[in-house]
Amino acid sequence: MLSYCGRALLIQLLPYWDWTLYSNSDCLIRNPYYFESGLESLQLADCISVCQRYPKVESLHRVDPKDVLQNYLRQNLPLIITDGAEEWVAQREFTVPFLTRLYSDHPALQNTKVCSYWDSHHSLENSPGAFLEEVHRQRLIQWAIQWKNCNKAAAKVIRAFYQRPYFLPPVVELAESNWLLMASGAEDGAMENTFVKVRDHDGDLLMWIAQLQGVFEIQLLPKGMCASRCTHYTLHLSPGETVAVPLQMWEVQYRPFSSIAIGLAATGNWLQDPR
Repeated sequence: MLSYCGRALLIQLLPYWDWTLYSNSDCLIRNPYYFESGLESLQLADCISVCQRYPKVESLHRVDPKDVLQNYLRQNLPLIITDGAEEWVAQREFTVPFLTRLYSDHPALQNTKVCSYWDSHHSLENSPGAFLEEVHRQRLIQWAIQWKNCNKAAAKVIRAFYQRPYFLPPVVELAESNWLLMASGAEDGAMENTFVKVRDHDGDLLMWIAQLQGVFEIQLLPKGMCASRCTHYTLHLSPGETVAVPLQMWEVQYRPFSSIAIGLAATGNWLQDPR
């Protein structure tokens, strides 16, 4: 009965409003962030365009989220947001002693396996807590460790220490998982450390890395067909700064540029046409 009445009402509206123009449309109101599929397919001309007009990674402050997405990320241009992680609890709290206690004492962290674990000493346990305990006891001098909190409960514990980056518009959907990146360089600043790549992006379009403690030297390497046309970017990320990286064109590697460096990272995607 309701279906019949609805059809009758629509027929009566036709002289005043041609709703048939919208009957087969996917949405009634245009989303300014939405774009059709195919625009993300990278061409050689895109590589050349990016590398010619973007000689270095720009640093911005108090950015407009829409500007970040439309004019940087969708154009495959990485960007440093200098106030991207300011006021985060993680920036104040995340030290080696604090994270050692957190991963040793919190039930959601101590009993949960992490994903994509890697450390410079090839530990057999694959346990952040065990490795950090060795670091905390000063049994390791130069070291590096990274892992992804892929368990929902574990990732939620870490998310309690930071907010969604303000520079990402709502249309960007962040993964539930998050990464911790930690490394120690030589006290005298001599950089003998090799770069560590951040892998396992699960096909995501975006990665952001927030610097919490110390300084990371980060290299963004051109991928695929762009590798032969572009040189890499090198940047130094200071506490409170965040770098947003479009993953379609760039891969990320880092090493410490201070005695101890700690970073937090996550990946995400923006809306695409599902057809």
